[in-house]
Amino acid sequence: MKELNNYLLIVAQFVISLICSFAFGYLAPYYFYQTTEVGPRLLVGIIFAFVVALAELYFVLKFLLETEGVIVGDTIKSYDSSLKGREAKVKTN
Repeated sequence: MKELNNYLLIVAQFVISLICSFAFGYLAPYYFYQTTEVGPRLLVGIIFAFVVALAELYFVLKFLLETEGVIVGDTIKSYDSSLKGREAKVKTN
């Protein structure tokens, strides 16, 4: 059930970010250039949503492939500050 909630959250985040990016692209020409025609505003909104969709799909697919074990995820390395004067060990989380 927890896994299903994670997937639903990812899909909801994807949809919300696309709606917000389209809204920004649709309203930006009106506020910046006072463009009232629907055509150019619609085109800018679709372009913004498409660019955000490509970026979101990259991260969603990367997350899904990491959770399924197809690719190895990036590890965050931190410096162990308790080893003063000795050789530093690198911890992987």
